[in-house]
Amino acid sequence: MHKPRSSMLLIVSPILFLSFLCALAFLLKPPKESPNPLQGRRAISLKSTLVEGVEKPKNAGTHQLEVPPPKQQSPPHPTPPPGSCLVSPNFPAQVSRFCPEKTDLKDYALPNASWCPDMLSLYQEFLEKTKADGWIKLPSFKSNRDHIQGLKLPSGLAVTSDKSEWRIFTRCIQVDGQGYEYVIFFHPSKKKSVCLFQPGPYLEGAPGFAHGGSLAAMMDETFSKTAYLAGEGLFTLNLSIRFKNLIPVGSLAVLNVDVEKIEDQKLYMSCVAQSKDQQTVYAKSSGIFLQLQLEEESSQ
Repeated sequence: MHKPRSSMLLIVSPILFLSFLCALAFLLKPPKESPNPLQGRRAISLKSTLVEGVEKPKNAGTHQLEVPPPKQQSPPHPTPPPGSCLVSPNFPAQVSRFCPEKTDLKDYALPNASWCPDMLSLYQEFLEKTKADGWIKLPSFKSNRDHIQGLKLPSGLAVTSDKSEWRIFTRCIQVDGQGYEYVIFFHPSKKKSVCLFQPGPYLEGAPGFAHGGSLAAMMDETFSKTAYLAGEGLFTLNLSIRFKNLIPVGSLAVLNVDVEKIEDQKLYMSCVAQSKDQQTVYAKSSGIFLQLQLEEESSQ
C-alpha cells in the first residue's frame, strides 16, 4: 500500500511545482492595457474645449480645462501726444480703423490761430477727458476715404471717376478760419458725441451770421461720424432741423449728439446746438441713419 502512494507523490509533486512557477510568472507579468472605448470620445471632448494659447494638461482625463484669466489691460486712454488718437483695443473695429495711431495724413481738427478763446478752452477741457473719462478725439482728414482705408461701399454703390483730388464738404475751404473750423469728441460706451463748431466768414448767410445750411451740414456730418462709430451707420435717411437762433460768425456753437436707439438696421439720433454757456439754443435736430457694413477692398 505504501509504494503506490510514494510513486503518486513523486508524479504529482513536479506537476504542482510547474503549476506554481506558471502562476508566479503570470502574477509577475505586467498587465496589458485594455482598449478604452471612451478614449476617442474624451479626445474629442478635450479638443472642443481647447482655447487658443492654452496647453492641454498631462492628466486631463475628464477634467475641464481651466482658461487663464485675461491679462490686465493697460489704461485704455493714455495721454496722447499732440495730433494723435489712441484708442483701446476693446473698442469696435470701426473706431480703431477710423482713429489710426500712426498716420502721415494731416489732421484738420487741431487748433490754429483762428480759433476763438471759447473754442480753445473747451477743446482743452475735452482733451483732458480723453485721458480718463473714455472720450476720444476724432481726427479729421480731408476725405472719408482716408478714414476707411481698405474698405469700400457695399456692392452696387461704388462709382468710378478719373478725379484724384477728394475733399469732404466740411473740409472744402482750405484757409484757416474762413470756413468750417470744428473738432468732434466721441464716447464709445455712451454712444454720444460733442462737436465744437466755429463758422467762418465764407459760411455767412444773414450779414454777420452763419448760413443755416452750414449748421445743417455740420449737424449731418457729426451725425454721420457718430452713426458709423456707434453702429456702422452709413447713410442719412432723414434729417429734421428746427432753427432757434442765429450763430454769429467766428463764435462757438456746441453740438451735443446722442444715439437714442438702434432698431431695424436704423440709428435714431438727436442733436442740440447751443452756446458754450448753454444759455442760447441755436437749433435742434433729429436724424435717422441706415445701418450697413462696408466691404473689404479687393487686393487686385
